[in-house]
Amino acid sequence: MTRLLHPLLFSLGLMLVHPAWSQNPLPASNAGNQGNPPQSQQHGDWLEVCVQQNGQTRCQAQQTLQRKTQQGAMRMLQVTVSQDAQGNLGLQLITPLGVNVASGLLLKVDEGKEYQIPFLTCLQDGCLGIHKLDAALLGAMKAGNTAKVAFRPFNQKKPLVINVSLKGFTAAIQKVE
Repeated sequence: MTRLLHPLLFSLGLMLVHPAWSQNPLPASNAGNQGNPPQSQQHGDWLEVCVQQNGQTRCQAQQTLQRKTQQGAMRMLQVTVSQDAQGNLGLQLITPLGVNVASGLLLKVDEGKEYQIPFLTCLQDGCLGIHKLDAALLGAMKAGNTAKVAFRPFNQKKPLVINVSLKGFTAAIQKVE
């Protein structure tokens, strides 16, 4: 699996399914952004993306994992950490379409606690799960090396497990917190 990181911002679906994160999403383009393009900075395997919006800087950290196919690159997982309007950190996971949504996602940092994350919806861009990033999970991700995210492709018994590097995570979320 090849790691390709790029500054994709919130999907439109995120704005539709979770009201707290939809109140002030980062814009997907420069529209309404007074000509200030998003600024990105690489931190290890994580990308920090910030944008000026209504006189405030809003940031998120993300990592996108892709696999090369004969048709080109296919996104296997996008992990994004952002803050909602109330200041709560959230973890958004976007998988490809064609997953067993009933089984949800499983997240585990190194050999720590497992977190069950339900899928909220599937849209044209993929299937979305959102989980509140509490102090315990945030601490584990800052101290950890690898997060494993598992989900089952539709009509498959074995889950697909994707390793998400946490190299650079702590630096990438400094402006998000």
